[in-house]
Parts: sequence; structure tokens; C-alpha cells
Amino acid sequence: MSDGERVRFRQLSNTGRLAIRSEFLFGFGVGVWSIVLNFQLSFCGMTDSQIGTLLSVGYLVTAFVSFFAGRLGERFGYPLVMVCGNLMMGLAYAVLAFSRTICPFYLGHMLYSAGMACSMSMEYNLPLSQLQENQKQYAYNMVLVQYFMGSIAGNLSCGLGIRLLRSCRNPYRYLLLFAGVIYIVLAAIRMRIPRRNYDLSGRKESRVYASLLAQKRVRGYLLYGFLSMGLLIMVTGMLNLLLRSRFRMPDTDIGMIFTINSLIGCAMLMLLPLLIRKFSLFKISSFVMALQLCVLAAMAIPSRTFFVPMIFLRTMLCNILYTSADAPMLRSVEESARGTYSGIRVFSNYLGMSAASLLSGIVLQTQKYLLLFAICSGIALAQNLVYHLSCAGSLKKIRT
Repeated sequence: MSDGERVRFRQLSNTGRLAIRSEFLFGFGVGVWSIVLNFQLSFCGMTDSQIGTLLSVGYLVTAFVSFFAGRLGERFGYPLVMVCGNLMMGLAYAVLAFSRTICPFYLGHMLYSAGMACSMSMEYNLPLSQLQENQKQYAYNMVLVQYFMGSIAGNLSCGLGIRLLRSCRNPYRYLLLFAGVIYIVLAAIRMRIPRRNYDLSGRKESRVYASLLAQKRVRGYLLYGFLSMGLLIMVTGMLNLLLRSRFRMPDTDIGMIFTINSLIGCAMLMLLPLLIRKFSLFKISSFVMALQLCVLAAMAIPSRTFFVPMIFLRTMLCNILYTSADAPMLRSVEESARGTYSGIRVFSNYLGMSAASLLSGIVLQTQKYLLLFAICSGIALAQNLVYHLSCAGSLKKIRT
């Protein structure tokens, strides 16, 4: 895209801008969740391996529901499915806030996971459905920017909330309730976004899935998603507990690290358009995947001074891949099938996250940190191979 064709946020439609801006609230809730949930579960007596198992089961629920959520979005509208997902997530926060035993924790987390499936399957399709084709790569990037800005606000709220509620026996409960209200507000906002209708006549459900899965490139995209999201969870899924157990860091310091991490990730997304104007998306992805291998190997070094900057660098690389690899994958799929593709892609992503969560919980319980990052390096290598052998052919054509 030349400078003359550069897309500006003000050029987007009103509903497109609303859909993108609403992602800030979604990121806020996830920012709270990423810190508070594990602390709430630990506060109530669950071990690292039990937490890992709970998260793993939740990811399986997300995978199962998302398989159908994408197709439901095409049939009944992306906004409706997204609103239902946000409402379920808001209710789940309330259930978890008042849970004290393992069964209610599972109930609340399963409800959250089902809501997450609906939200994630629509996360990019909802804003992109309101925009022109030449605006969609830019919009995909802006969705991520809003998400990380919200995540920063959520992380900061956690750090501030933990300090202000220090005298409370369980400050995590109030933070969960606050985030739950945010999701209810988010649902109300997204109800204002109109649906985009697609011609689905003559298309049986089984044929839609079969036609997508018959394509080699789509199968490659799904395997890439399984590996990339599994790697994300292996590195960051229980990062707060890793920092607490490996480096003996207090909760307030961990909250600050999460905030800085989100801030750096957001800054990288804002700078990314400069790279895209100079290099193709494929070249950017190839370089980032190679660098990622080096970073993961370096994270095995048992030094807090060295480890924390590696967290930040890993987040920067991960965010680049969201735009340079994942966005072209979605755009390469026929528009009327993108909802279905997104659903099965989230399904594949969360299968990887489930397996990684279970594995990371076991490894952290035994405190074998070198083994953890050796596994991460192996997954990153496999991700690199899948991208170049199965996905590259159809992605090299998409430059911006």
C-alpha cells in the first residue's frame, strides 16, 4: 500500500469504528482475568497442577463451542453471537467471585470459556464485516491495538485494586465483579452494531465445513494455530505463577510487569504499519519466527534481570505474527465462509491451548523450568516449519 492509499481511522464507517473501539473493553476484562483468576484460585487453595487442569478443561470447552459459533455468526449475525458471548463472560465473573470450592470454579470457568468461544469467533469478523476490503488489514491491526490498550488498563486496575483492597481478606473477588460489569456494558454497546447478511442458500452445514477442511492451506492454518496458541500458553498462560515461584516476586510487581508487557505489545502494533510499508507480510513473519526461537532459548536462563526483558520481546514478536501471519490467513478465505473458518480456527487454537495448559501446569508443579523452555523451543520450531511448508504458498501473494 502506497502512502497515497494509506488508510486512516476516521475514514472507516461509524459502525466499524464502534466495533473496533469496543475491543478496548474486551481487552480490559481479559487484562483483569489474566492476573486475578490464578490468584483467586490459589487463594482458595488450588495447587498449580489443579489450576492447570481447570484451565485446560476450559480451553476444551472453548474449542468445542467455537467450532459451531462461527457458523452461527454467519446465520444469525456476528453481533448477536458476540453479545451472547459477552453476557456469558460477565455472568461467569460473578460466579467465580463467590466460588470457594472446586465444583463452582469449574462451573464458572466453563461458562466463561463458552462465552469466550463466541467472542473470539467474532472478534475480527465483526469489525471487518463493517468495512471495505482495502481497510481490513488496517482494521485487523487496530483491533489488536484496542485490545492491548484495554489489557493495559485492566492490568493497571488490578495493580491499583490489590493495593487499595489490601485490608480485604480477598481483594480478587471485587476485581472479578468489576470486570464482570464491564462485560455487561460491552454487550450493550455491541447490540448497536448491525449484522451483515451473506447468501447462504443451498449451503448445507456439513458441506461448508468439508469444503474448508478439504483445502490444504486451511489445514495448514489450523495446525499453525494449534502450535502458535499452544506456544503462547506454554510461555504466558501461567506466567504470574511462574514469576511468583521461580523468582519469588510479589503480586504487585507481577501486576506491573503485566502492564508494561501489554504497553510494549501495544506500542509494537502501532509501529507495525511502518514495517508493512517496507517489507512483505511473509518476510516479516519469517524473520520474526526465527528470532522467536532465539528468545525462547534465552528465557531458560535463570536470571530475573534477563528473563523479564525476554517476556517483553516475546510479546512484541507474538503481536507482529498476529498481524503478519494470522490476518492474511483470515483474508485469504472466501468472505462468506470467514465466520465458519474463524470458528474452526478458534477450535484448533484452543485445543493447542488446552494441551499446553495441562502440560505447563505439570511442569511448573515440578519446577523443571529448563524443560519448560526446551518444550517451547520445540513447538516454535514446528510452528516455523508448518508456516513455510503448508501456509506460505497462499500467503506470499498478500502484501498489505
